[in-house]
Amino acid sequence: MAIENGHAVVLQEIDPSKLKITRTPTPSTLPSTTSLPFGIRHSDHMLILSYDPQAGGWSAPEIKPYANISLDPMSSCFQYATSSSSISRLSLPPFDTSALLELIKKLVKTEEKWIPRDEQGKALTGYSLYVRPTMIGTKSSLGVGASDKAILYVICSPSGPFFPPVLPSEGKVPGYIKPVKLLAVSEHVRAWPGGTGAHKLALNYSPGFLTQKEVERKGYDQILWLRRQGRDEVVMEVGAMNFFVALKRDDGDIDIITPPLDGTILPGVTRASILQLIQSDPTLFSSSFSSSTSSTSTCTTTTTTTNPTPKLYAHETPLTISQLDTYHSQHKILEIFGVGTAAIVAPVGAVSYSSSLSTTTSSSSSDNFKEETMDPADVQGVGQAHAANVVEIAGNADDAVDHGDQTTAATTTTNTNTNTTTKTIVVPEYEQGIGPVAAAIRKMILDIQEGRVEWEGWAVGC
Repeated sequence: MAIENGHAVVLQEIDPSKLKITRTPTPSTLPSTTSLPFGIRHSDHMLILSYDPQAGGWSAPEIKPYANISLDPMSSCFQYATSSSSISRLSLPPFDTSALLELIKKLVKTEEKWIPRDEQGKALTGYSLYVRPTMIGTKSSLGVGASDKAILYVICSPSGPFFPPVLPSEGKVPGYIKPVKLLAVSEHVRAWPGGTGAHKLALNYSPGFLTQKEVERKGYDQILWLRRQGRDEVVMEVGAMNFFVALKRDDGDIDIITPPLDGTILPGVTRASILQLIQSDPTLFSSSFSSSTSSTSTCTTTTTTTNPTPKLYAHETPLTISQLDTYHSQHKILEIFGVGTAAIVAPVGAVSYSSSLSTTTSSSSSDNFKEETMDPADVQGVGQAHAANVVEIAGNADDAVDHGDQTTAATTTTNTNTNTTTKTIVVPEYEQGIGPVAAAIRKMILDIQEGRVEWEGWAVGC
């Protein structure tokens, strides 16, 4: 509703019944799925509609040939980063989400042929028609303030896996997924309390690009974002993915931990799906990985569970880098993985980080998930325990993991001037690259997405 000349004016909501479909006269050739990268190709059509209070609200939606969008150079999306899929945080015009979902279904139906398939016409596992809704502020004036005009559009990208499996010719088993190496970073932060980290905003991504380039220059794959909190550093996210760690419990079951939604963590759909699946039934994944939990690990037997059918217990709880280090020294870490819409589930092979020797945090894995802070007098002993399984690392990722000796638990190098150490937590290595817990979760997510498993109406047809 808007006010014009002192009178209330009802603005038009999104109306799917007014959808206009204009098909391209020159359809593109479908890409080969043998080497289909993620997020490079686009389909033939896009959904677009605009909002302007002076024009009566939302325009009639249109599915039309994919094309550039013409904008005024003063548009607020250029000047003040009003582009997102979390519109309320940027005070962009609201809309009926159910109406948009109906329109997206019609767009997907229009672009159905772009869903990656094999030669027999069967949808390829791990491939997708990636749907990307975006909303941008288009108020054409300078001056800091909310945009009352906007364009909402949706595009589709036929995509292969975000982290493609390694080919058998590279000496790995079929379907091998290469674990990523992480470098933990706290001098730059992805998000902070009271900020916009919990929202899907364009402005949350570009500030991390420079840091990511530096991480890659050192030979790592992704950033593990940390945030300093007191004398410790809190684990946040893996690049643009949510962070998960699987810990062996004393009773043989498995704790699945992810940082809580404290306003700095993006509430990812894949993250929420995993938590809901585990919480619905702790035994849901047991049959999928119980037979392979110990047999596929090439690490020492101290890192595997002896429970033939372990249950999973999900926890949303703060996790610090020193706690992660302690879990590692206790041989509790079974797997670390990142999750997201694009990656689904990505295994982590190693985490390198800089750490002060002044404090260490210990944590026990139990039903109550109790956390304890160590007395400073005990720190020296813990440091000596870690030092028993270390090798020196240089400034690149390849030297951080001694692949020839899987008993190497961590690496460390000490800077005596700053009293800090650089350590690497080496995660147990599995024959498939991805561990059995993460593999079982990934399979279930894909089975639901691709219609092989029905789960509480998650997979809704078009």
